[in-house]
Amino acid sequence: MEERIKEISEKILFLAQQELLLKMPFFSRVLLRIQFQPAEVSFAFDGHILFYNPLFIIYCYKSDPKEPERLLMHSLLHFVFSHPFVNGDIHMLRWDLSCDIAVEDALMQMQITEPDDKKMAMLALLKNEIPDGLTAEKIYKWFKDKDICDDELQKEREHFLADRHESWYMQGDQIETVKEWNDVTHKLEYEITEEDLKSLLLQKTIQKKNRYTYHEFLRNFLSEKEIIGTSSDFDYQYYMYGMKLYGNMPLIEYLEYKEADKIESLVIVIDTSGSVQGEIVEEFVRKTFDILLNEKSGIRDFKVHVLQCDDEIREDVYLNNPESVHLYMEKMTIKGLGNTDFRPAFDYVEQLKKSGKLKDLKGLIYFTDGKGIFPSVKPSFPTAFVLNKDANAEVIPSWAEKYVLQEEDNG
Repeated sequence: MEERIKEISEKILFLAQQELLLKMPFFSRVLLRIQFQPAEVSFAFDGHILFYNPLFIIYCYKSDPKEPERLLMHSLLHFVFSHPFVNGDIHMLRWDLSCDIAVEDALMQMQITEPDDKKMAMLALLKNEIPDGLTAEKIYKWFKDKDICDDELQKEREHFLADRHESWYMQGDQIETVKEWNDVTHKLEYEITEEDLKSLLLQKTIQKKNRYTYHEFLRNFLSEKEIIGTSSDFDYQYYMYGMKLYGNMPLIEYLEYKEADKIESLVIVIDTSGSVQGEIVEEFVRKTFDILLNEKSGIRDFKVHVLQCDDEIREDVYLNNPESVHLYMEKMTIKGLGNTDFRPAFDYVEQLKKSGKLKDLKGLIYFTDGKGIFPSVKPSFPTAFVLNKDANAEVIPSWAEKYVLQEEDNG
């Protein structure tokens, strides 16, 4: 009987995983990394292994055949949003509830969870109080500011509960796991094609961005050792069937990456308006080129246009070797100091591409405080806005990467 229960629960989880893959193939990177393991605990994920109680899974399925799908995505999104990576002095119950609310809000927007009256009451309250998006960090702060007692927090958590979080607070050194999931989320942002979902992901991971160092962020944005994504011809049904039939041996291999050339060209735009100037600009340029020229960075070859722009293009300097970079840094002077308008730089780069003067553009990095007019249309090339530490990252359009420089990025 025990083996039969285990077999049924495995089939239920396999079916839930397959259904999610078919609905959201762009989440394959996340869904296919799960290893299932029966355990005493009802449902818990440590970033690699998903522990589950077979009877609990069968009960959930009988209550609602879609419930295992919600459980899977709920646990995975915690790691996508970096919820488990917390310090020891956090209020655990408050954090648990905040994370569960943030995830359930996302699942409703992804149409994986049906609206529930008990959940909707709290979500409606929070969305009225926190209009800029329900991240776990903002929800946690709201509960703290309102001084909500533990009894009320526990009562509310029953409405949002899905998985167990105890392992979040018992893990030791999590550096490698943090880096692994940072990388997963970073790549996921490129793979999601639906703009609404991409916007949702960026909104929910806004706090996570600064768990990267600038060095890691720049490497991930520019170092295209491998083109991110899977082949459009990849058949998840055959993959999953093989995994089920032969254990860890798929019938076809999951092509997570394919090889590509190193970065060939890059545009760096410096916002030289009156609000962005002086040492902070020079520090950004120095840091960026230090990373590009570092042999250990993984970014060996580059051709760079450095633009200075306030409300119009003030300078375009072309650099293609270390000597030209060093010379530019020695003689660099800020030009502009007018108002901020991001559109001229994007229009200029689009024109360079169309004229053939800028080939194989891998991306544009725009250093700014974010206070300006953004293009109304998504550009034809990857874009990252790097902001000074006092900037508001939430103003950046959803089609762009973003990074807020921190004190630890200096030096």
